[in-house]
Parts: sequence; C-alpha cells; structure tokens
Amino acid sequence: MRGRAPQVEERSRQRRGWHVAIGTAAVTLAVTMGLAGVTACGSGTPTRSASVNPSLDACLVGTWVSTRASGVAEIKGVFVPLSDDPIVQQGSGVIYSIHPDGSVVEDYDTGSQSLYGKDSAGNGYSIDVTGTAKGRLVASNGHATFTLDDPSVLKVSITEDRADGVTLTATEHPPASETDTYTCTAGSSLAIKSGPSSEFGFSITTTFEPR
Repeated sequence: MRGRAPQVEERSRQRRGWHVAIGTAAVTLAVTMGLAGVTACGSGTPTRSASVNPSLDACLVGTWVSTRASGVAEIKGVFVPLSDDPIVQQGSGVIYSIHPDGSVVEDYDTGSQSLYGKDSAGNGYSIDVTGTAKGRLVASNGHATFTLDDPSVLKVSITEDRADGVTLTATEHPPASETDTYTCTAGSSLAIKSGPSSEFGFSITTTFEPR
C-alpha cells in the first residue's frame, strides 16, 4: 500500500463499527500490509512479454491482480497489525499492469482490497486506496522503485473507529516515489513488500497472481 498513514482527525459522526470500507476499497499499495515475503501462485496466463528495458526485471512484466495483503502500520505512534478481509472485498483485487518499457499502471478502481486491524486498546482501523495512476518502474535484484507521474490521482484513506465510540477519518496522497522489495516468477507469481519505513509508516506485503 502506498503512502504514510494519514494523521486522523475527529469528525462528529456515529461510530459505524471498525469493520468499514470507504468508497472503493483497495490495498495497496499499494496495497498489501504478518510480514513474510510470501508468493502468490496463479493458474492463468498473464499478459506479458520479455522485458526490453535493461533496468527492469523481466519476471515483473505482465498484468497482475492482488490476492492477499497483510502487514503492519504505525498509526499515531502505535504499530497496528492489518490484513485484508475477503468477505468484504469488492470485485477483484488491485490491478498492476507492468509493460516491457518500464511503464506501469496501478488500478485501484477496477478492483479493490481494504485492510483492517485493531490496536491493543480496541480501536479499529480500515485503510483504503482509490484511483488509477501511471508511472515508471525500475527493478532488479529484488529491489523496485516506483515513480508516479501524478501522485494526486491516488487517495489514501484511513478510518479509525475508537473504542469510546468516536470515529476519526483522514485522507492524503502517496509520495511520488517509493522503493520496495519483491520476489517473482515469470508468468506465475509476484510479491511486493513495502517498507519498513518511518517515512511511510507501513510495512506491507502484497501478493499477486496473473490476471
């Protein structure tokens, strides 16, 4: 999932229960937030071709859809374990289209995947990303740098449903660039782990399969 955890601000509205999703639920990236770099295996044939970019690992090329997301986010100084919930997931997962020239489309609108969790005090959180962004990818030897053309088209939203009944919400845009680690097998599996980073506030693993 992309971006640091927004600083939540209180709004006067009823607590709706911590298991909520805002708009089009998504990971993210960006995805996903247990932190092992697990790999998702897909049975389909991805849309892919050999990389023509020496700065791009060829195993990343193709169209991928996220399957699971889990990890941890630092929210208001507290580390909160987060994971997706297939029961409330809307449609397919987040779609990454990675082209041989290194151009990338991150689609959080066609599919969606929200992350949920609770801290030790019983406060519940949901984190979502919406929007579709284009950018560039440079990746080799397990390290990938994503650079967005326009970060403002993506919105990171967080909702906190506090144990005392107060609901807090905040939104922000992700950073223009971030460096993640990855594992992949051409045509069958991809896992991207963001963080850990105090700047972004997330350490998240997202697994993908061919779309």
